[in-house]
Amino acid sequence: MTREQISHTIMNFWRTEHGKAIAGWSPAQIQAQATAQAALTEAEMDALALIGLDRATAWIEVRNSMALRAPPDLSL
Repeated sequence: MTREQISHTIMNFWRTEHGKAIAGWSPAQIQAQATAQAALTEAEMDALALIGLDRATAWIEVRNSMALRAPPDLSL
């Protein structure tokens, strides 16, 4: 998956599973946070590629631990 695809996946997950948590966020905040999370996810996928995993398998390995997780708490 590309970073853009990962970012869209994250945003869709947040909207469907964590709508209350992001209710006060602007669309720009949602996009920025999802893009940042997608960058971290992609970096982890790249690290897994260094040990021989292809991108599809790397995505499967990191999607629940890195991408499909609760949004960050911006109130801190």
